[in-house]
Amino acid sequence: MSREGIGHDGFLFLSGAIVGAIVGLSVGILIAPNSGAVTRRKILRSAGEAKDHVTEVIDDLEESGRSFINNVKGTIK
Repeated sequence: MSREGIGHDGFLFLSGAIVGAIVGLSVGILIAPNSGAVTRRKILRSAGEAKDHVTEVIDDLEESGRSFINNVKGTIK
């Protein structure tokens, strides 16, 4: 498998894991025996944490992409 294939497969796995975690967390919160106000606060907090995590992953992928492009440019020169 090529290096590009591993990166793409890793991205797909990570994306699936993030989506699965968000869905699982949301379902867990929704079936928990809390009042509506408490549940809404938990959902908002969880959504904020998920957003922060996704932002970190995107930043890491962007950095990896830049590094890969710089390596390719260095190889071509």
